[in-house]
This record gives sequence, C-alpha cells and structure tokens, in this order.
Amino acid sequence: MCGQESLNDMLSTTGNPCDDIQQLNGAISVWEYLQTAEVSERLISSLNLFREELAMAQIAYDLNNPNPAPEDVIHFVDTFDEWMATSIIRMEETSRNIVNGAITNMDALWTEVSTSTADEDRRELAYTTLEHLDNMRHHVDRINFPRINLGIRFPGSGNKV
Repeated sequence: MCGQESLNDMLSTTGNPCDDIQQLNGAISVWEYLQTAEVSERLISSLNLFREELAMAQIAYDLNNPNPAPEDVIHFVDTFDEWMATSIIRMEETSRNIVNGAITNMDALWTEVSTSTADEDRRELAYTTLEHLDNMRHHVDRINFPRINLGIRFPGSGNKV
C-alpha cells in the first residue's frame, strides 16, 4: 500500500472517479449495443453480404485458376470466416481484460482511500465508488457477441453457414 503522501498525489491526479466509471460503463455499453437485435442483424447482414462478394470472387478466381497446386488453393470465405471469428473473440478478450484491469486498479486505489483518509466526504466517495466497481464486475460478462446468429463459423461453436 502507499503512504499518505503518495495517496494524496494519486488522489490529486485521480480526481473524481465518475469519469473513469463512465468510461468503463461506455466500454460495456458498446457490447450491449452490438447485442441489440437491430444492430446485430445489420452487422450480420453486412458480414454476410461481404461473404457473398468473397464467394463471387472465389468463383472468378477458380475459373482463372482451374488446376492450382495444393499450396495455391485459396478459400476466400473460409479464410474470412476464420479471421472474423478470431478477431471478434480477440476484441471481446481485450475489452474484458481492459475493463477488469481498470476495475482492479480503481478498486485498489479507492479501497486505500476508504481506509486511509480522515476526510468524511472523501471516504463516502470511496465507498460509493467501490459499490459501483463491484456492480460493474457483474456486468463484464456482457462483453460478448452472439455467435449463434452469425453467418461465420466460430471455432468449436458448431454453427455453420
């Protein structure tokens, strides 16, 4: 833990935790927005339109390369599906890690404030902040994208086009 001087330094640079909490809520809200039916359907529709374009490009490629060597075979749609699935999973993991890390760091700071400060208002702010952080921990699982509705295949999900 930190001494009173460094705690005061942190508090002077940390300021009001509301901005940080709003940013974390915003990160979670983006994923909740992506899960709404209208947005999800539009995104999935766009992805599937792009997949159709890739399928047409695949036909043109195959017509121009009728007997490719095995190492030259390209599967445009499958490659895109694999890339997109991996990218979405990576975005989810990165978002969860960032939010969880920020919650952990803020929790440590505001726990220190709650136990170290004699200022009643600052202690009240710390307790309120800790309550918000605890609540936020239960919302991190909202950072996901529904796999069963996507036209792309996710590793191990069993969903097929």
